[in-house]
Amino acid sequence: MPPVYLDHAATAPLRPVARAAMMAALDAGPANPHANQHAPGLAAARRLKADRAHLAQAVGCVPAEVILTGGATEANNLAIKGLALAGRDRGRHRVLIGATEHACVRESAAWLTTLGFAVEPLPVTADGVLDLTALAAALDDRAAVVAAMAVNNETGVRHPIEAIAAITRRAGAALHCDAAQAPGRIPIPWSPSGPTTLSLSAHKVGGPVGIGALILRRDPPTALSTQMHGGGQERGLRAGTVPVALAAGFAAALEEAVAETGHRAAHARLLEQRLLAGLDRAGIPFVHNGAGAPRTPGIISLTLDQPAEMVMDACPDLALSSGAACQTVDDGPSRTLLAMGLCAEAADRTVRISLGPDTTAADIDHAVGALVRALGDRTCGTAGHPDMTGMHQAPPAQHRQQDRLEASASAGAADPGAGVPSIGGPAAP
Repeated sequence: MPPVYLDHAATAPLRPVARAAMMAALDAGPANPHANQHAPGLAAARRLKADRAHLAQAVGCVPAEVILTGGATEANNLAIKGLALAGRDRGRHRVLIGATEHACVRESAAWLTTLGFAVEPLPVTADGVLDLTALAAALDDRAAVVAAMAVNNETGVRHPIEAIAAITRRAGAALHCDAAQAPGRIPIPWSPSGPTTLSLSAHKVGGPVGIGALILRRDPPTALSTQMHGGGQERGLRAGTVPVALAAGFAAALEEAVAETGHRAAHARLLEQRLLAGLDRAGIPFVHNGAGAPRTPGIISLTLDQPAEMVMDACPDLALSSGAACQTVDDGPSRTLLAMGLCAEAADRTVRISLGPDTTAADIDHAVGALVRALGDRTCGTAGHPDMTGMHQAPPAQHRQQDRLEASASAGAADPGAGVPSIGGPAAP
């Protein structure tokens, strides 16, 4: 039996509607949508135009604002570099990015330092929300672009994009929003008073890997420096043949994800509560990172009293992670958790559990049982972690879990099984 899949923030299973749309496009035969001198090329162009319109409708923008890319990473690169370079022409050479942004945003900004830009991190609160006072204080007439994500990919914490946009706009800077984790979880934060640019990823919403989009505001017109040169596709901003089949799958998946947003959020909230209640009732010590902030349910960051890698090794029947997929490549402690005040050792004891629309109550009960067995068996790792100084203060509702975590860390070696009973039945709803 395959593991219970609890890593939807890394990638979502391909939706049947996306598969069907892709197969229909592939079965239509070979054609380049930019080859407008014959019938197959014109048919492919019409299909691409229709899918672009579907994407725009799902986002709430106009089709001409949809720039198709190879994924959210490329879209973020295009936005951060393109907005910054366009801003430099107006004498602006500062780039401000939230301390918990995705690696591709951080690295895009870091590359700009080679061109003389000043890149400055914006602090977050202990719950991971961008500090608006610090943002307002940092902005001046030299700031070119601010980057703030809609939903954090490790904690589910939501940034107040409308408020950030208002502050940024008053300073004359552009705002880029990485919204890869938003569709299906919260309304996509695109509105007349929202960000300047916004990035999306198909595979995060159950579409195919290999395509995404940058939403580029046209009213007022947005200056953006091209990063990929060639045949002038995508309004001259992203050269390369657009993959029609991938665009079809992306459009179908995004439309379905957006349509189910309210139901999915309620579903994820119930399952998240079931998971946390099951662990709490079993006496498992944990801290739910970001629990005191506005957040989207279903992306859950839990700091445990055992190293995350050892817990995951002890749970081969669960597909979960120790954080962002890109972080496992970087092989260091989560920068998101460090920015929230955790020490590196506490970050290394943190797992991410992310749910999807097909996650069931039975999956959650299975996960609770597996985690209880893993955390109850102290042979899977070090028994005690007395240095808890890097742990930020838990919200009031979590004081019990925080106290239990500290008690377990200090007493685990003396009594390996203390406070970790097995579950006698499925977790209560």
